[in-house]
Amino acid sequence: MSKKKSLGGDIKALWLYQDTLHVLASERPSGKAIQDLQERHKAGKAKVLLMEAFFRDVMEYNTKLLVSIRDGNILFDSLDMVKVIGINIRKGLMAGTKEMLLRKFMSIQGEIREIESVKNQVFDNIYTSCLEAAQAALTAKGKIVLVPRNIPELLRVFLLEKGLERTHIKYCEEIIWTYKALEHKKIASLTGKEIDKLARKAELFRDAVKRIS
Repeated sequence: MSKKKSLGGDIKALWLYQDTLHVLASERPSGKAIQDLQERHKAGKAKVLLMEAFFRDVMEYNTKLLVSIRDGNILFDSLDMVKVIGINIRKGLMAGTKEMLLRKFMSIQGEIREIESVKNQVFDNIYTSCLEAAQAALTAKGKIVLVPRNIPELLRVFLLEKGLERTHIKYCEEIIWTYKALEHKKIASLTGKEIDKLARKAELFRDAVKRIS
């Protein structure tokens, strides 16, 4: 006799989680049938779930039920329903489970890394444009600068009040300092607001350099 027939057509699935035998049925089995199943599978207690209530709990992401399916031992599953639900839980496709939360977390982490990469690229462009403008201004004065950190002081010596104001030079100095601090991990990554401010300062510095030429 097949297991399905021996269990009776009303019982659709059985799984054991911890000390509880979960019984999924289309109609409530008799007390004796449940007792026999408990004894057969050495379960301390049994929990009967009717089909309608079972699907409602799955759709409403009943955490206790989903955990019992994920971590339980499937003993019988005539329609493979419980098996499929378990697979989806482990793949992180069921909301309300730690797998789904982990999947969302990993997705968010990936998006954050992508945003950080874009921010870094934007600031690299700000730094490069500021550096190139400063070097062009100093080259016009016959000064070749190979070390970026020396640029602000040379700008003060050769261009202060000769096209550049102290504010312009401070903008350039701030951008160079920030780039080096990030490079040597002395400061954390910049916020979008901070990058916007530095971009504006770089623009004002470049405009001042253009007016010199």
